[in-house]
Order: sequence, then C-alpha cells, then structure tokens
Amino acid sequence: MKMEFDSRHGTASSNPDEAQVLWLNRNVAGIIPIGAVFALAGVYIAMEDTLEGAIPADIVNRANRGTAYGLMGAVNGRGDLIASALVGSVWTFISPALAFALAALLMLSGAALTYWNRPSRLPTSTAFHRGPRRL
Repeated sequence: MKMEFDSRHGTASSNPDEAQVLWLNRNVAGIIPIGAVFALAGVYIAMEDTLEGAIPADIVNRANRGTAYGLMGAVNGRGDLIASALVGSVWTFISPALAFALAALLMLSGAALTYWNRPSRLPTSTAFHRGPRRL
C-alpha cells in the first residue's frame, strides 16, 4: 500500500477520498468556534445599533434631539475611524488573534461605558436630561 501526499489538502493518505475527509474534519473543527464568535458579534451589533438610536431619545429633550443625534454621529464616525485603523494595524503588523481580542475589548468597553452612563445614573440637573419616559 503506497501512501500519497496530497499537496492541495496538506494530508497524507493511501486513498484520495480519505485525504479529503481528513482535511474537511480538521478544518470544520476550527470553523465552528469562529462561527460562534461571529454570531455573538452579530448579536452585539444588533443590540448596539438598536440602543444607539433609542438612548438619545430617552435622555435628550425634544428641542435638542437633532443636535444630540448629530453629535453622536460625529463621535461615532471618529471612533469608528480610530478603532478600524487601530485594529487593522494590529491585524497587519502583529497578529489577527490579537486584533480580534482588541476588537472584543473595545466592544466590551463601549458596553461598559453605555451601562455606566445610562439615564438613571445621569444627574437630573443637566440641560439635556428629560427624565424617565412616561407611557
């Protein structure tokens, strides 16, 4: 029985079909955790995008709402540019794994800041605070 090395799949086997199965099994095991991370990131983005539009409406009075949304857009744009440049640089010059870890840290930091600055923690004397929403 002669062993053959399949350079396309990076496996050695006496049967080419078996080599494909070995290659697929080895790579599927790595796809599942990556898929789970992307699914969690998708859930995070869905929640963040929803809250991004809802929170300013709860904490800013009607007269200042347009200014608040404009300021939020400017801050988000600048933050997205800086974060993308930072994570992209880490990905390119250091390692993709560290870039993913940095992106996760930045997302958790944003969630923590949102929690820390939630409307119930803001002082009622600010010019933009409207108080709790009444139904």
